[in-house]
Amino acid sequence: LTGKDVRVLSWGVEKVRGIFGMEPLNSAVGEELSPGAGVVEKDLHDFVKDNVLPNSHWVGTAKMGSKSKVGRSAASYEKDIVVDERLAVRGVKGLMVADASVMPLIPNGNVHSTVCVVAERAVEFILGPKEWARAEKRIREEEQKKKESGGNKNTATNTTEKREGGGGRRRNN
Repeated sequence: LTGKDVRVLSWGVEKVRGIFGMEPLNSAVGEELSPGAGVVEKDLHDFVKDNVLPNSHWVGTAKMGSKSKVGRSAASYEKDIVVDERLAVRGVKGLMVADASVMPLIPNGNVHSTVCVVAERAVEFILGPKEWARAEKRIREEEQKKKESGGNKNTATNTTEKREGGGGRRRNN
């Protein structure tokens, strides 16, 4: 981050604090958790320098957790949980979150591949283990057929005839 980045981000934190300090928001939200309301000016600049990384991948906005795995002393943590370990939104029947918002931290690699894994797990949760195993088997079989047929999507209607000289032309059967 540049010095200007730190100043602008610190200014932004102060503006958000001002907005949340006004009614009706003030009475609707809890206390500032990080960096904390007492962190101002130079300490706020230091916090921004130490904790903010330039990145455009938004993650971690829907905290994942399990009530059963949180001790009684962690009541404030428990109330912030949005989705359980099966990606189901607490208090909303039939709704799941399967995107980067359930990741607590930005992955070191591309976010897309990690989101694909989260989505795959969501499909597994929706289908159940037996149906998921059947689906995986069908996918593997289809991939094997593609390999064996040279990758043509529909070998029944699209064939390539080899001509002398190694070229080919498409013919619809």
